[in-house]
Amino acid sequence: MWLGPAPWAPYHEYRVSGSYNINGTSWRSWQDYSGGGMTDWGAHKFGGAMFAADVRDQGPTEVIPPDGKDHKWLTTCSPAALKFYHTPGHGNMDPVGTPGERIDPKPFPQYKGSGGLPGDFIYCVRTREKPFRDIEYAHRTCSVCHLGNIAYELKRPLKWDPIKEIFPGDEEANRFLDRAKREPWTLS
Repeated sequence: MWLGPAPWAPYHEYRVSGSYNINGTSWRSWQDYSGGGMTDWGAHKFGGAMFAADVRDQGPTEVIPPDGKDHKWLTTCSPAALKFYHTPGHGNMDPVGTPGERIDPKPFPQYKGSGGLPGDFIYCVRTREKPFRDIEYAHRTCSVCHLGNIAYELKRPLKWDPIKEIFPGDEEANRFLDRAKREPWTLS
């Protein structure tokens, strides 16, 4: 049961390690449990870039893996015509324009209510306002990371519908949106 819905594998201490390494010595290293550095640190980096560019409520419409010619880095294109680049050799996920270029910072919103993150959540439950760390923003950020991994795996550009959350007309890519679950695990 410790494997969850992932395929059966023999026990190994690295598969349950709380380590933050992605070098084979923690659960983050296995695709069965994680998307590697892309979903681990990528969520932080892309989330910050999407916040700074004010597109954290949007998903990308296209993901282009590096091709050795026109696209040196993984490129995601947002509906607002902004491009974000994953430059893993440099350890960065850079937003907008040329990799390495920076945009002006925007004002950092404050938590509502009192008591930091928990206070913000309670205040927003009561007032029905969106919290600073709204789950939809997190969902969009994680989507960018997963879509990047799929583009890297398929080694070709992908079109994405952020509303329907599918690759229109691309059954090969759509197969990556879910995976078989080992019994007795199901999602209903």
